[in-house]
Amino acid sequence: MTPNTKETFYQRFEVMPNGCWEWRSHMEPDGRYGCFHFQTKRWRAHRASYFFHYGEFDQTLYVCHTCDNTLCVNPQHLFLGTHQDNMDDRNSKGRSARGEQNGDSRLTEDQVRDIRSSTLRTGELVKKYKVSKVTILKIKQRKSWKHI
Repeated sequence: MTPNTKETFYQRFEVMPNGCWEWRSHMEPDGRYGCFHFQTKRWRAHRASYFFHYGEFDQTLYVCHTCDNTLCVNPQHLFLGTHQDNMDDRNSKGRSARGEQNGDSRLTEDQVRDIRSSTLRTGELVKKYKVSKVTILKIKQRKSWKHI
């Protein structure tokens, strides 16, 4: 690491009123995370921040945000966790897309209610709603769309 790397890093974010340090430089192609080049590779900016402030860490772990702001690089808003820790954090905050909010959903909440109350056979429901047999069965068994 060159002596200017951390100094350069500190010039590339803006401190926000809510305490987040929002990255204002290069972005990952997906536009959700900042990126920062050092040690001959590209790091996600929040991972680089964690490294600068806390030192070496297990690279198989996630650097998660307590603030849920993917552009935030404030080390006080970052913590290490496993994939499951990250999912548990997301779920505990109600940030998981479920039901109609899920971009891959092919059904509405009203259709799910209709499926559950229907006396039609599974094959008929498959044709009516253009979804798989497994989808119909999981809805009827309340293994999916549990929030309805």
